[in-house]
Amino acid sequence: MRKGNIGIFGLVFISFFAYMAWNNFEIPVLFLGKTKVTNGRIYKIGVTNGLVGRRYIQVVRYAYSVNGKDYQGIKKINRRYSSQRIGNRVQIEYSFNHPEKHKVTGFYSDFKRYTKGEKFHSNETKGYSEITLTNGIFDQIRYGSHGTIEKEIFGEYEMKNDSLKLSPFRFSGDEKNSCFIVAPSERGIKLIDCESNLELTQ
Repeated sequence: MRKGNIGIFGLVFISFFAYMAWNNFEIPVLFLGKTKVTNGRIYKIGVTNGLVGRRYIQVVRYAYSVNGKDYQGIKKINRRYSSQRIGNRVQIEYSFNHPEKHKVTGFYSDFKRYTKGEKFHSNETKGYSEITLTNGIFDQIRYGSHGTIEKEIFGEYEMKNDSLKLSPFRFSGDEKNSCFIVAPSERGIKLIDCESNLELTQ
């Protein structure tokens, strides 16, 4: 191989590596055919180690809906975007024929400051339930008797007067809406399941 070809190959490799590093080594999404744009919402945020020189980067999980069907995705946040919060909207470009194929094209700063969610716990003989409410997004977890997570559901909630409505993201298809009565308690408020009368307190 000639020196000139080696130089060109090296330049191409460095450029490709720099591009992938800027995009957190995520494979770019290429669309064939018509695309459309919609908005989703961030429902969970985690943290992972970044590259050399970066302490950490955010990993956000988001949900979006197309024609009544819910989809989800994961995105690592780099310098291009500011820190995100649960409940923020996400702009999604997706394939018209295959809505599950998509890419994030932007974030909305609906919630700029960190907000600690309101947590509610049940008191049961075996295991317990926990509901966290944050910026219009709920995280509902069912724990087993040994503290292991048996089921976790995310979705949007709406609180009006003395009622709370949970509308889950239907990723698997078996998630159902649920409602709770909001009532005063010694520590603030408590939630009472409309069907089972199970109480969750703060």
